[in-house]
Amino acid sequence: MRIAHRNWMSFTAALLAMAGSWFLAAPAVSAPLNLTQQFPDIQVSDLDIAYDAGTGSFTANQAAFAWFEYSADGISSTGAGDWTYSLTASLDSGTGALTSGSLEIRDGSSATQLSGDLTAFGFTDDPTGDSDVFEVLFNVTGGALAGDFGALGGIIIVTDTSDFAGDFGTGFTAASTSNDTFAAVVPVPAAVWLFGSGLLGLAAAARRRH
Repeated sequence: MRIAHRNWMSFTAALLAMAGSWFLAAPAVSAPLNLTQQFPDIQVSDLDIAYDAGTGSFTANQAAFAWFEYSADGISSTGAGDWTYSLTASLDSGTGALTSGSLEIRDGSSATQLSGDLTAFGFTDDPTGDSDVFEVLFNVTGGALAGDFGALGGIIIVTDTSDFAGDFGTGFTAASTSNDTFAAVVPVPAAVWLFGSGLLGLAAAARRRH
């Protein structure tokens, strides 16, 4: 019995090692994050977006006339016209994969309302129009609203005008009047669920055999 148990443990360990190698070997390519807007939420009426292919710098900043709306519950909201929004990301110019980045939202007195370190970047290119989507996940690091947002935040930016063509080897600019910064829930891709279920099934079968 002891030998059989050791064999099962070795088999399971091998499977987990194989899984780890599979995920590590997967190329880091930017893809849709499939985020869904949650509350609390901060919406900015106008963002100016720019990407420099030479440096891999992606930025989104409020336009001079931008209006901010904060809603904790999706029912009531408060507005302000003197807040500032700064999102900066360093992307791989080949794949669009995130290297690093940060978010900072300040009020009119320069007090930080929300800040974070970016952890994921995704996009969906609209090949027939200007409605490109850029998505970001970030770890909340501070700000007066940090307690409302919790540990993880998400950003969805839908552009109204854009010359992005799905290629991060070329610079582009865009503008958005539809964007949200919200408390996020991380979606788990179906492929991960299926792969994990397969590993559990194989491990269970091996244990029954021994």
